[in-house]
Formats: sequence, C-alpha cells, structure tokens
Amino acid sequence: MFRFHKLEVFGHPTLGHLDIDFYPEKEDAEKQEEPFTSVIIGMNGTGKSFILKTIADIFYQLEKMQNEKKRDDISFAFYLRYSFYEANYEVYSNRWLVQKGIKKERSDVNKINITFNRPLGSHLFLDDFKMLPNEEYSINIDQLILPTKVIASTSQVNDRFTFKKDDESNIYKYCGLKHTPRNVSSNAFKRKITSALLEAINQQNFIEILNSTIVEFLSFDPYLSINFRTKYTLRFYKDDLTVSDFEDFYIRYEEKQIRKTEPWGAWKFKQLLEDKNLSIENHTRLDAIIDYINELVKHNYLDRIKNSDSKKLKVDFFSQKAYGLDYSIINDLIQLDILYVENIEIKKHGRDITLDQVSAGENQIIMSLIRILSNIRENSLVLIDEPELSLHPNWQMKYIHLLKKMFKKFPDSHFIIATHSHFLISDLKPDSSNVITLRRIEQGLSSENWLSSTYGWSAEEILLKVFNVPTTRNYFISEKIGEILDEIAKPKNKERLLLIRSMVQELVDENITKLSDDDPLKEVVDKLISKYGYIK
Repeated sequence: MFRFHKLEVFGHPTLGHLDIDFYPEKEDAEKQEEPFTSVIIGMNGTGKSFILKTIADIFYQLEKMQNEKKRDDISFAFYLRYSFYEANYEVYSNRWLVQKGIKKERSDVNKINITFNRPLGSHLFLDDFKMLPNEEYSINIDQLILPTKVIASTSQVNDRFTFKKDDESNIYKYCGLKHTPRNVSSNAFKRKITSALLEAINQQNFIEILNSTIVEFLSFDPYLSINFRTKYTLRFYKDDLTVSDFEDFYIRYEEKQIRKTEPWGAWKFKQLLEDKNLSIENHTRLDAIIDYINELVKHNYLDRIKNSDSKKLKVDFFSQKAYGLDYSIINDLIQLDILYVENIEIKKHGRDITLDQVSAGENQIIMSLIRILSNIRENSLVLIDEPELSLHPNWQMKYIHLLKKMFKKFPDSHFIIATHSHFLISDLKPDSSNVITLRRIEQGLSSENWLSSTYGWSAEEILLKVFNVPTTRNYFISEKIGEILDEIAKPKNKERLLLIRSMVQELVDENITKLSDDDPLKEVVDKLISKYGYIK
C-alpha cells in the first residue's frame, strides 16, 4: 500500500518554504478498502499546481538516478517521506540539511540521501557535522522502491506538469492536453484517449467502471464506440495481403510508382523489420499484423462506407464483441498510418453524438478518468490538478465519490488533488481522505491539515469554516443565527444566557464579523454581538 506522507521544500522558485503533511499516521492503514485522497484546497495563486509538479518532478529524477542516467540538478532543497505497507522511505537533499541546520557546510549540495525505516525523531547521522551516515537506516538509490506509477492528470491548456513522452519514463505518466512540451493538439489528444481506452479494456472491472462513469455519473446510454477508418484500403485490406505488399508501399514506393515521397508510417514498418525480439517461433510481429488484417477482411469485421473505398471498424466497448479484438495490433495499424480514428461516439437518449459534441465537462470526465484508468497500477500516486474545471457544482460535489468508486480495485494507491473549489470537499469520508488548506501569508505560504470531517457539509459551511469566507445569503450562518434566536425566545436564566453567549462566540470564531455590509444578516449579527458580547 503506497502512501505519500510529507513534502518540505526550501528555496523553491514559486513555493518558497513550504511544509505539507499529506497523510495522517494511522495504525489501521492496511484496512482501508479504497484509495486515499488528499485534497489541497486554496485560493488562486497559492501554488497548488506547483506542489503537484514538484512531487512528480522529484520522482522522475529519482527514477533517472536509478537507471544510472544523469539527473537534472534540483535547485531547491527538498525532503519527502512515503511508505509501502510497513516500509518507510525518506528522500532528502543536502540543500535541505543545510536549511535545517543539520549540515554546517555547503559542499555537494546536490547530493541525495535516502533512509529506510528510520524511527521518526532519531538522528539522521551519527555525526551531524561530518555527515557520517547512520548505516542502520541509510540505503543506496538502487534499494529505493518507487511508486509503481506517478500519474499527472490535468485538463488545463496551460498546465504546470512537466511534459514527458510515454517512452521517456516507466513511472511518470503525463495525462494532459500537451502533445509536445509547448503545443496542444486536439487530434493528438483524440489519439491518446483512443490508446487509453484500448489499454484500459484489459482492466478486469472495465465494464463496471464504464457504467459508473458513462451511465450513472453522466447519464448517457450504455454505449461508447470508437470508429476507425481505413486508409489505402484497396492496397492493404484484402484477404491475401503479404509482406511484399508492405515493402512495395513503404520501401519500393518510387520504383513501383506508388508515390514520390516516403509514407509517414515508414518509420514503423522499418522498426517492425528490425525488431527481431518480437518474433515468436519465426512468426514476426509483421506476420501477426498481416494475419490480423486478413482475418478482419475474411470475417467481415470491416463495414462498408457509402460512396467510398474506405471501410470502418467500429468498436463498442459495452459490447462483448469488443473483447475479441487485438488492440495492440490496432495501435500498430494506426502507427503504420493505414488506420485512423474518425471519431469517438456515445449515445444520449438514443441519439448518437461524438465526444466533440458533448459539453466540456462531460468530455473532461470521460477523457481524464479513462486516461488515469489506462495507466494506474497497484501502489500508484495519482496527481490531479483542478478537476473542477468545466464541471457543474453538482458534479464537483460527487467527483471524489466517483474516483473512489472507479478505482476501488486500487485501495493501495494515493490520490492527491489540487483544487480551489469548496464543492469538491463537501462529501469526503474522513477515514479515507484528508484536506490540506493553503493560504498566502506575509512570510509566503502556510499549510494546515483540516482535522475535522467535512462529510455532509454544505458549500456555505465549507466556505466559512475552511476558507474563513462568510458569503452573502449564507444558509449555514442563517441556520446558526436561527438557533441562537430560538434560545433567546425561551425563558431567560443564567444557564441559557451563558449558552447564548457561547453560541455567539462560536460564530465569531468562525470569522462571522467579516460579513459584507450588504449582507442582510450583517445587522442581525452586529446586534447579537453588541448585546451578548464576545471574547476578543
């Protein structure tokens, strides 16, 4: 069971000095039956997105170190702690030791230190000045167990996460809109969601997850289909396809007078020719692709398209027929540029619509969560930045419940969510969630773990108690004032007067005095405070 416990940074270019506890120490952690969610909540400009980026970047650099690749120097001091079941790991830089006053010299500030199962409160080093490690707890980088996956999920166009291609890391998976470090492509994102669906179908509860997302949460019909369309159909989609047909098209294209420029998919074909590791008993991957195309044609899996040589391959993920196809080969056909995604369809009230036609919120829910599903594995860390974008408040309040339902097969994973929406934390289960509030102060940023449960709270109650923001027409405040007035209406005695004073004091402690002058409750509150007083 992976749990991310703590992050501390000094000298971060955006966060400055920040110390955050993400996971409360619990003796019964192994009994949790759903993923743990830590929600970082704060106003715009409090650095929530940079916290997620920082965590992801550190794990990516640790993976590079384990693979004996030169890591990028991390310019800020950092310390993090996480656990796998009974195993606890700490990773920290010499820069952090300097900032904590443990290390008295600044040489080798880029060095990374790792401890295993060190009792909290014990000394990191036998000799703090000379940095002599406590061999009982120190381990090497190759002994460090990293989370199985670190998934960076976002639907923002200008997100903060570091873009990495899938083949650049086995652990870090970027699930955002960017196609390159600086460019966003809708077509590329369509290919990514297609690839995610083709991979996610292997999850054992895939249909159950589709139902909870598509049908129950979004209220669509039980239908999700990818429509593929063939390219160069007459040349490739026949029942007697051979290797020679591929060689004519991708290599001998000028000699055969097929075209004058190299086809886009030639890189993939050359890779298939060179990659002998994919050969099983002299049956190469290319042979498998050819056999697959021939089977598609022979068994009429391809539908005709009126007034076109192209054909269509339709995959409905709610249909059992979808589970007899080889999706790894379909990905090969896409990379060979002889098959492409025409559209992704769903149904609403019996009417076919594409993902391009649904609302931004509906599109976001489907695309972001399916991409997480395709990448998540046991003991994953999932970082989700501002999932509330484009979501109706009712969906925001149900979002974390949907997460826990979708990913209930991964109770050993930890989700960290950054948000500025108070709706997101209105229905959190206290045994599998915690809330971290961020505020800007004169010295920089401060974080605080909200120890009380927010389960069943109203949005107004969260704004008042967590954000210290009383709102106009705040029904929570109205209810509390109503309770006070009820007590005032009862016969007076000393005990009741003390009760009324304590109830007024409770409202004051909740920042009630910051109500806007335009709020109709402001006059009532002022009179209550004036008559019954409060402790300053």
